[in-house]
Amino acid sequence: MNHTLMIASSWVLLVFLLLSAFDGIYYHLWKFRLQERTDSKFEHITHTLRAVLFVPTVVLVYWVGLQSYILWIALVILAFDLITEVLDVLNENKSRATLGGLPSNEYLVHITLTTLRVAALTLAFAALPNEAWHLNATIYAEVPDLSKLIVMRVLPGAVIVAALHIYLIFDPMLITRAEAHLRNKCCAPKHG
Repeated sequence: MNHTLMIASSWVLLVFLLLSAFDGIYYHLWKFRLQERTDSKFEHITHTLRAVLFVPTVVLVYWVGLQSYILWIALVILAFDLITEVLDVLNENKSRATLGGLPSNEYLVHITLTTLRVAALTLAFAALPNEAWHLNATIYAEVPDLSKLIVMRVLPGAVIVAALHIYLIFDPMLITRAEAHLRNKCCAPKHG
């Protein structure tokens, strides 16, 4: 494995993760509360699927390492992710119609995220030796320690975000209730 390419991939992944957290938490869950909107339910479900698929993707690519059948399992997961992303994009106009469409700044974030994700994965796959692509490969593609460290640091957050997305399918008003509770607790007039 080309460690230089894999480390570059890991840094790009980290930037992707930070921007993705902002997009998903701020825009999708907080500002527009897509999980609460009837016309955005499908978009929230596609975001949930992508959040869930992201977890095994980073584990396989940046922790386990890609070789042999593991590489092909990762490609199948990425194919499902791509299909989900296409469905999300095709639905976005309908999902955001009552909001006036997708705001330009969020659209810019989505383009940047797609570019970063593709760059990170391209670098990771380019780092692999040719032998890694064989189903019966016996090489061991050792992932650099920095890549593993990044995954160790971000994986708990990725799992929490995926679990939150799943939970919000069944309890879409959670964030609104939490906000109301905090507002009442911190800003309610004191009696007595």
